[in-house]
Amino acid sequence: MERDPGSTPNPDPHPGPYQERFPIGCPVQVADSDALAHFKETWEFHHPLQEEQLQFAGLITTINSVGYYHGGDVLYGLRGTGGYTWHEACLRAVGETTEMPMPDKAAKPSRIKPLLAIATFGLTLLWPTLVYAAARNADIVSVAVQVFPCDQGLAAAPTLTVENLEATFAAVPVSLYWSRTKSTWVGRFSAPAGHYLLRALSVHCSGESEQWVAIPGELRHVAITLNKPPHVANIDENMFADAVDGRLPSPASRVEVMRADSVVGEQGRRVATLDGSSYQLGNLSEGPYIVRVTFGNVVVSREVVFPPHVYGFAIEADLTPEDAQVLVQEQESGSGFVDVPNYGTTKASTFRYGRAAVSGWSTDPLLFPSDYNTGTQRLSIAVLRGLEAARNFLATTPE
Repeated sequence: MERDPGSTPNPDPHPGPYQERFPIGCPVQVADSDALAHFKETWEFHHPLQEEQLQFAGLITTINSVGYYHGGDVLYGLRGTGGYTWHEACLRAVGETTEMPMPDKAAKPSRIKPLLAIATFGLTLLWPTLVYAAARNADIVSVAVQVFPCDQGLAAAPTLTVENLEATFAAVPVSLYWSRTKSTWVGRFSAPAGHYLLRALSVHCSGESEQWVAIPGELRHVAITLNKPPHVANIDENMFADAVDGRLPSPASRVEVMRADSVVGEQGRRVATLDGSSYQLGNLSEGPYIVRVTFGNVVVSREVVFPPHVYGFAIEADLTPEDAQVLVQEQESGSGFVDVPNYGTTKASTFRYGRAAVSGWSTDPLLFPSDYNTGTQRLSIAVLRGLEAARNFLATTPE
């Protein structure tokens, strides 16, 4: 949703939950150093003010993103401040001297008083959702949305709406900039880390929605395809909204997700979407899943469990480069050649990888329903040379 760059503040200094006082494009002034220091010292809940943000005291800038936390707290991104997240209590209208009221602590869905927050705002949220949201990085995430339109869709830029799946589909105002290529439209915007539903449509094309987890780090990407109305837009998806996401040790990794309680084993496994050194997979339902990651010759898996009756729950399951290094080193220390039964006169051996585990990830045994055989025999160089000699002999023997 684009906002007028000349937008002005809401005359109500405290509009209430899910109502921003400063729209995107609105000029604002960061509070003075005393007010920022007081907020940093007394605020005990989500998105605490960072020490580095104190250097921006008194800065006059503009709003470039608006988002909402559980319960309706408005969170802002400011141009020229390095991507930090700002509370409304830390901002003023330009030239304003009146101190803004501190958000009501009793109404915060904090780790300490989650039930009070739920009662206050009438949210049917469970404890894991609150813990997950509080643990999410407060960084602003930039994303490029590539829209593939229908036949007539290049004539006009599509419309994109963003909804927060962690806040009962609350609309997220974004400052969107479209550019056109020969075959697609590309829109760019920024939003706080979180779990979203992106919907795109155009004058000539029917809309489609994509679940997307905004993972802090590098520029992220989303692809949306449109169709000619009144055709069905979302094909081969479902109404579930849970998601698993995380960082990977390498962009060349492979990620698969499968139900841990599946009666058909791996037949229902799905391949996650990779985006740089991150992955994600949405449209998952409650219950246990196995996440399997492959990088190089290392295959690891772990279990994640989505709680019941929580819509849009997202689990962060990182496999960091540091974890990968531990796995490789542990596996190397237990790897080696072992003797195997051989009914001939030549002694035979095979190479087997050692076991390794870190941060919930395990190489051996892989968790059910994986049918990956960790006991697969890897032939030694001597055996391979023997097989090569036999093949050459058979190839040169006259019939």
